[in-house]
Amino acid sequence: MTAGDHAPDTARANLLGSVWMVIAMAGFAVEDMFIKSASQELPVGQVMTAFGLGGAIVFAIVATIRGEVFLTRQALGRTMAIRTFFEIGGRLFYTLAIALTPLSSVTAILQATPIVVVAGAALFFCENVGWRRWSAIGAGLAGVLIILRPGAEAFNALSILAVLGM
Repeated sequence: MTAGDHAPDTARANLLGSVWMVIAMAGFAVEDMFIKSASQELPVGQVMTAFGLGGAIVFAIVATIRGEVFLTRQALGRTMAIRTFFEIGGRLFYTLAIALTPLSSVTAILQATPIVVVAGAALFFCENVGWRRWSAIGAGLAGVLIILRPGAEAFNALSILAVLGM
């Protein structure tokens, strides 16, 4: 067997992964639309509670069907409590950003998350990032600034909520 024998399997797996990624991103876009719509009628706390409980119920059902144990000692430990605290904070800021600013601005900022993660890994964890990636990071962040137009009168200072929600 040669490396070429696995190419069709790899290509099919890549295609399937791409399809699932497109479906997931469409799902997130629909969720953002629902959050924007719901936040016009309900307080942000109620919107977060409704979406959080809905997600928890779906997660519990899927985990139960698969026979997974999801409430373990590790899941209830201090480290997970800290992570949960920051997840809730991030979700709060993101939901506020969706409720109070144009959805296009929030989406542009959210799309910059991978760029910020790579830059953060290089700056805080001393990960090796070459000049090509730094160039791509700079171009990506410049693109976000072009979309947001921070100097224009159309700029909404509340867009910082989306940055905090990253």
